[in-house]
Amino acid sequence: MYNRSNLPLSPRKVIKKSMATFFASGLALVITVLFAVVSFLGSDPNHVKNISSAAIFVGSLIFLNIIGQVIYQYYYYKLYDYEFTDEGGMIQKGVISRATGHVRYQRIQNIYIDQDVLDRLFGLYDVHYETAGEHSAFYSHVDGLRKEHANLLSDFLSERTSGLTSKKDIESTTKLASEDAVTDSNSTVEVSSKANPLQPSVRWEKTIKTTLWTGLLLLVVSSSWAEENIIGWLIFLVITIPVLGSCWRVYYGVWYRNFRYSLGSTRGEVYSRVIGSSATLLYYDRIQDVSVSQGILERVFNLYSVFVQSAGSKYSGLAITGLSKESANLIKDFLLERAKLYKPGL
Repeated sequence: MYNRSNLPLSPRKVIKKSMATFFASGLALVITVLFAVVSFLGSDPNHVKNISSAAIFVGSLIFLNIIGQVIYQYYYYKLYDYEFTDEGGMIQKGVISRATGHVRYQRIQNIYIDQDVLDRLFGLYDVHYETAGEHSAFYSHVDGLRKEHANLLSDFLSERTSGLTSKKDIESTTKLASEDAVTDSNSTVEVSSKANPLQPSVRWEKTIKTTLWTGLLLLVVSSSWAEENIIGWLIFLVITIPVLGSCWRVYYGVWYRNFRYSLGSTRGEVYSRVIGSSATLLYYDRIQDVSVSQGILERVFNLYSVFVQSAGSKYSGLAITGLSKESANLIKDFLLERAKLYKPGL
């Protein structure tokens, strides 16, 4: 059994959540007020002498916002409660209003450990679980754990989730395995990124695709400038778009070096990291469908993607992209073979 006593949250969570909330909402409020003050002062030259007063007002607003966020997040941290027993789990959150989520382990579809930018800065991790009717939401993840505690909780949930098969189901699965000629020797076969790595060209494919999308967004946002200074606008685009491409190239270079997957006999694991990190567990008995696809740019670079659909997959599906055709088909066949042990009709 795990709870706040033997699996505590890190106190660093208070500072991390305060920073995240301030930058998400408080900073926007301060900028809005700042623009309003500047506009008010600029509308009448007689009010210029009040700039110092306006600066003090905005500074006070920022200070009060930070203090308010820290106080709120402190009580959020103190009132945060959870308990995971052999029967099920409970998470309770909230300060002014309280929300409680309960889960039965047989309903869990996926488990993954996530770490965003601020989490990495403070050495924190979030453990998420998804059910058939609910992606990881407000009351279906424990956030603010240290790495060792996140791993303990993830392993506990994984064991409880994997150990729900009844004796009858085990016998049925064993029978199906023998009928499908799945021997003991190949039951330990592992398909992984070490044996079937991503293709190096996936870095270019993702860089070009993301640069095109961000470049298109930049064109839309900056198109109003063209009405006043078409030459300056064109020079701006010629300089900015290659810079964007270079940044995305570095980003996907780091992603490529850190992305890995491992598909064992009982479950799979997919891990990625750039600034933050994410580790997702894939349970074969929850697989609904497996498909291989190839987008427009993927055809240019001769790359393939494997999409795994389960009832609770993050972002409605788990994808392994940048594969050769042989690796993609190998992964698809492996996953379907494992899934059929639980769902013969798949």
